[in-house]
Amino acid sequence: MCEIVRAMIAGQLLDGVKLDTLTPNSIDNLDCPGDEDSSEICAVSGGSAPQNYAWYIMLEGVSLTSAQRPLWEMEPKSKEKLDLKNSI
Repeated sequence: MCEIVRAMIAGQLLDGVKLDTLTPNSIDNLDCPGDEDSSEICAVSGGSAPQNYAWYIMLEGVSLTSAQRPLWEMEPKSKEKLDLKNSI
């Protein structure tokens, strides 16, 4: 998870944030899967934080974004499969 966020910062996807000038507010625009009115969860673990082999990143059907970037368009057949899976 940390490597993904680091890559987003290095790739300049977080406006005005640079790796050498990070502050506690640097990731305020980070948006994870979930609804605005409920929890937005980026990653979960069934164990403790040091158990790095047990972390799951929540990206099924959506992606991490910052300030609504990057903008992805889902391939139509993939969208059909996701819609079908969600309707079951």
